[in-house]
Amino acid sequence: MKSKRRRLNNYIDDAQGEAILPPEMFCEVLARLPVESILRFRSVCKSWCRIIQSPYFISLQLGVTKNRPFRFIVQSQCEADMSSLFLVDIEGLKAREIHLEKIKCRTRLKFKLPALGVRVFCDGLLCMASEKRLDPVCICNPITKESVILPLSRSKAHLVRHKLAFGFDQSSGKYKVIRDYRTSSNKHLSKFQIITLGESSWRQMTPHKIYAHLIGMLQCFGMDLSTG
Repeated sequence: MKSKRRRLNNYIDDAQGEAILPPEMFCEVLARLPVESILRFRSVCKSWCRIIQSPYFISLQLGVTKNRPFRFIVQSQCEADMSSLFLVDIEGLKAREIHLEKIKCRTRLKFKLPALGVRVFCDGLLCMASEKRLDPVCICNPITKESVILPLSRSKAHLVRHKLAFGFDQSSGKYKVIRDYRTSSNKHLSKFQIITLGESSWRQMTPHKIYAHLIGMLQCFGMDLSTG
């Protein structure tokens, strides 16, 4: 408890810290509110903003969110209308529309997010990419309207297959993306690449293992290809 309080106190002004609930209790209450409300509370004061942006609170809020009723994301497959997503709440029987044009994308690339499809999502983050090109791959938060473009491969190859897995690595505390793709020049040979968010480039993978995306985590299954 003391270490928890010590970590949180780093994000609170002394003058304001005495006027609110104990930091750990404040976080427990705040983490159970809808994300939209939490984002609005960042504007209350600098102390609240620092707490909400602290690694401790982000981890706590994510844990609370995972225990909530099941939700899923739907994107239209009609090319004429791919500018919106719908966040569907099964238990509450509600659907919220998310406009992709409003998501900020920090890149000089000339493309629009609606041109990319949602390939997979994890912990509320969307992994978006084209079916026909390796670049760009975009990770975006539909609630905060922020996004990041993963490092480019610079490949101009036309793809006949482009599948992605996106998950959280608990051992490193970071998100990873794995992609499996085939080019039109060799339709029967799959190539694999992996990247950890924050790295500067993709790394080639030897395809002796199969990765599957399940409940926000990447599962690895080893294969024995020997015939002996």
